[in-house]
Amino acid sequence: MLSKQSLDILIDLVEIKLSVIMVQDKDDVREVKRLKVCRNELIKSRKTYAKTARMSEVAFPEIAMQR
Repeated sequence: MLSKQSLDILIDLVEIKLSVIMVQDKDDVREVKRLKVCRNELIKSRKTYAKTARMSEVAFPEIAMQR
C-alpha cells in the first residue's frame, strides 16, 4: 500500500496532467477519462488509508502514542 504522502503526490500529478491536456481527438478523450478514473481511485485509496490509520489508532493506542 502506498503512503498517504505518495497518494497525495500522485493525485497532484494526475490533476496537473488533467489541467494541461488539450483534447484534440478521441484518443485524448479516452486519456482524460482514464485519468479521471485514476484520480478517483487514488482519492478513494487515500480515504481508505485515512480510515485504516484511524482504526489502527483505536485498536492499538500504544502505537498511536509513539508516533
